[in-house]
Amino acid sequence: MASATDLPQAAGQSFHNLFTLWLPGGDALQSAVAAFADTLLPTFPDGETVGRPIADWLVLIASIAQQMPSVTAPDQVPYGQLAAAADYVYRICWLAAKPTPQAPAISNAQQAAILTAYNANF
Repeated sequence: MASATDLPQAAGQSFHNLFTLWLPGGDALQSAVAAFADTLLPTFPDGETVGRPIADWLVLIASIAQQMPSVTAPDQVPYGQLAAAADYVYRICWLAAKPTPQAPAISNAQQAAILTAYNANF
């Protein structure tokens, strides 16, 4: 897995890095996705309007991690769950890097927290 130097790079490599965790099977993907969400959810409190779009995607990531079955290698979680998790991670990294009217710019500290969590888990 490759570390990202910024959020656009993290977004661009999200599928590859999650696929690398998924390929050998087992619970590595589930653990990494759950840890990513658990690490970042406190950084985006529900009462903070600017961070709410990111928090919404984090809730989806936490949910998909809980839905992934516990498997032992070489068994893999369903491919659809890998694809969804990678899509959600991509969206979080991209929204954090490129604000829109619907998802305004988050703080630099929040951006750094996302990149740190991404590199630590994927």
